[in-house]
Amino acid sequence: FVRTLSNLQSVSLGFNRDDVLLFELNAPQAGLPETRVADFYADLRRRLSDVPGVRDVTLSHASLIRAGRAHPITANGQRTQGTRVLWTGPRFFATMQIPILRGREFTESDRQGTQPVAVVSELFARTNFGDSDPIGRRIEIGGSLRVHGEPLVLEVVGVAASARYGGLKGNSPPVVYVPYAQ
Repeated sequence: FVRTLSNLQSVSLGFNRDDVLLFELNAPQAGLPETRVADFYADLRRRLSDVPGVRDVTLSHASLIRAGRAHPITANGQRTQGTRVLWTGPRFFATMQIPILRGREFTESDRQGTQPVAVVSELFARTNFGDSDPIGRRIEIGGSLRVHGEPLVLEVVGVAASARYGGLKGNSPPVVYVPYAQ
């Protein structure tokens, strides 16, 4: 057991786990109407940022280790396999210290009514676009994420370094990050 714990502690996560506080809060489950959820989380981020000693604040719908949801995703006209989707807040990558390798990360301006965007993991980019630059390319997320019955179409605006996602053992899957406010 001690050897296993020691081995797991030495696993590179691809993000900085030092001085990070994670907690879970589900506003819709607590009774907040869906129309107010994005504003509630934005206000919570602002209020937590004002706490002395807090360096940065962001959010995601699931922790990196717990993993997000798998959805059918199409890139380059081909359906991807095993891709996970994680909804995140502005400055997610800066807060978790996951390097943006190309393009940009999400900002406050990535909200409802603007061009739907995505940041993809380096593994997703390499697997689905090869050596081509994925910035400006479109991907589709299907399944339950539909807009007027059509798949959600996102423009890739960034490529993030691959981070350990969905557990400490085995290979991490490709990941598509989507701004929660969109």
